[in-house]
Amino acid sequence: MRRLLLLATILAALGCSSQDSRPNVIVIMVDTLRADYLGTYGFEGEISPNIDALAAESVQFDNCIAQAPWTSPSIASFITSLHAQNHCVANGYGLFCEVIEDDEYAWETLPEEAVTMAEVFRDSGYETAGFVGNWVVKSKFGFAQGFDTYVEPQGDEQHIDEDRVLFDQATEWLRQRRSGRPFLLHLHVMDVHAPYRLTPEGVTAVRNSPSLGKDRALTEQEIADRPVHLGARIRWPDPSMARRLRNWKVAYGAGVHGFDRQLGEFLEFLREEKVLDDAVIVFVSDHGEEFLEHGAWEHGKTYYNPALQVPLLLRLPGAESAGQRVGRLVSLIDVMPTLLRLAGIEQALPPMQGQDLGPWISGEGDTEEPWAFASALPEETATIVAQNEDLKLILDLETGAVELYDLVEDPGEQRNIASERDDLLDLMQQKVQAHLESVGSFPSYRPTPTELSEEDIEKLRSLGYVR
Repeated sequence: MRRLLLLATILAALGCSSQDSRPNVIVIMVDTLRADYLGTYGFEGEISPNIDALAAESVQFDNCIAQAPWTSPSIASFITSLHAQNHCVANGYGLFCEVIEDDEYAWETLPEEAVTMAEVFRDSGYETAGFVGNWVVKSKFGFAQGFDTYVEPQGDEQHIDEDRVLFDQATEWLRQRRSGRPFLLHLHVMDVHAPYRLTPEGVTAVRNSPSLGKDRALTEQEIADRPVHLGARIRWPDPSMARRLRNWKVAYGAGVHGFDRQLGEFLEFLREEKVLDDAVIVFVSDHGEEFLEHGAWEHGKTYYNPALQVPLLLRLPGAESAGQRVGRLVSLIDVMPTLLRLAGIEQALPPMQGQDLGPWISGEGDTEEPWAFASALPEETATIVAQNEDLKLILDLETGAVELYDLVEDPGEQRNIASERDDLLDLMQQKVQAHLESVGSFPSYRPTPTELSEEDIEKLRSLGYVR
């Protein structure tokens, strides 16, 4: 009896009880997965049957925008619900945050002062575990804050095998855990990210899809501009295949298909173990990928929607609201406040710039026009993106260079109408200024540089983060 009383006292001190009924939360972050390469978002073919099945049990957000077109600042925004101007990870080197030394071999790190999603869950009594495959979200760069368990890539692991390793590690963690507390499990998987995987099964699933678009030969300049790491693991049956655009899309799609198969096995495990029934599942990506739609390869190069538009699925306990689709524009920074509300965490919340998406799931959301903002592109550090459901502005705050797109008439963002619509341009620029004033009312953290080791540089170069 003494032991039971002691256990109850400890659990109470942790903010939970032996009968804690709060839902478990599982976040599945798929690096570099653009929304339109999933069947549930319109891709034709058997590219993602397991993700599509998950979507059928989830609330699907059809228009979700990442806050940055590459991993470090995007994940920082996702786990803090703050824009780059506030969390200061790759924020523009002094334009919004304090200037740090511009060292090629220093990497901006999430400051300790930033309050992460995992920290809030942990401090509310949740057990927290992270299993990540991307080198840039290692603990040395600040992304392990709040996790009781954090498993990250090691130098002797092969990048191509890490997703299966991660799923196996997460499965084993779930099997072995003995805590009576609810848990937050965060998975960050890399099988869609380059280097691409040209598997026979994946190629068969996607090669004839009309969603890949028309094929064409690559120009000599496009071939020269293509990052070497994209094809570092591909052995083309015929070397001339590498000179055709469609084959690179097939290789990317094959990676999506391969990941989908592994996810299906993990979801089946969750179902068999009765974990799925009472859990909140978030399926999401940090950014998309480009295939020369605007002259660029991969990501981290432009602010167009192939790089910013990401999938967002929210499976509620008991598959509540299954199959519902929300067309409203939302952002990655909205996920954290949504999950905290679903977990019943209401006290000691940090400042957050996202909105709880619950009212729009229930149909009780307000009618205020939604906006999304993005920034932190390495090559355009002074640029801000603002978009609503109809228009998109890309504005360089230093040079004044501006692009304006009508997303209704021109969803591919091919025709810049900034010189034609002064009225719309003024409206959008005013919105940017209002946004900057708003972020100014939130805390901004001092950028923290972390010196890169030779191993860091080698791994980051293999993934395209360092040239």
